[in-house]
Amino acid sequence: MMQHHTLPFKSTHIHFTDQGKGQTVIFLHGFLEDARMWQGVKRYLPGNYRVICIDLFGHGQSDGIGFIYRMEEMAEAVEAVIKTLRLRKVHLVGHSMGGYVALALAEHNPDIIRTLSLVHSTARADSIRKKQDRDRAVAMVKRDCAGFIKHAIPLLFSLEARKKPVKAIDRLTKNALQIKAGSVAASLEGMKIRPDREAILHFAPYPILLLAGINDTVVSTQDMEEQMQADGVTGVWLPTAHMGPWEMPKATAEVLQAFWTNNHEVLQNMSVR
Repeated sequence: MMQHHTLPFKSTHIHFTDQGKGQTVIFLHGFLEDARMWQGVKRYLPGNYRVICIDLFGHGQSDGIGFIYRMEEMAEAVEAVIKTLRLRKVHLVGHSMGGYVALALAEHNPDIIRTLSLVHSTARADSIRKKQDRDRAVAMVKRDCAGFIKHAIPLLFSLEARKKPVKAIDRLTKNALQIKAGSVAASLEGMKIRPDREAILHFAPYPILLLAGINDTVVSTQDMEEQMQADGVTGVWLPTAHMGPWEMPKATAEVLQAFWTNNHEVLQNMSVR
């Protein structure tokens, strides 16, 4: 049975769900998402995992904090959940922005990580062009946050998904419209200033998965191919855009499960590249 919890953290509160028993998996959502984004993926996971899904600052049922949501401070909030629950080792999974938070946590406290999975995310910092894009997005959010959300979310999905009615797009948009404009802007600012953490891919003392979409327009496929060459990194490609957990939840769950159990044959067979 899934339980909901609220944890005081500094001047705010962090909401998370906790379900099941076994090795612990912590799921971190992406920008404009919340803990509910993992519902489809969780449905296809076996029952021998304890699954914790956390709402990051200003998303879902968690409160915001300040004018910039730094990845490091969000990682502190995740670590607070881990310490409150007295967890020793966790499988850490982050989608997009959640991956940036996961990397910040991995840098600060590698000993609590059993495996690290970056789902449509990158260890590299924003390029100059990407930072400029985020500045333009912040300006748009300040003018018309709802308009920004309605425009941005469909572009994260594949062309095939956008050509037909997709409940996931409508559901995500509806949920995202509940996020305050200040939190949307603060998240963009936090992602813009995050440092490069690619060194983690080369020196981490635990296995790392990079799960990427061949049609992703948010994370460069060339960047992902290069990062997948790091020793100790397992790279898997799915035929999706940026929203693999929404478009292909079953395949996403199967890849994660195979990675956690070190089933390289399944991982190789599933990758489309």
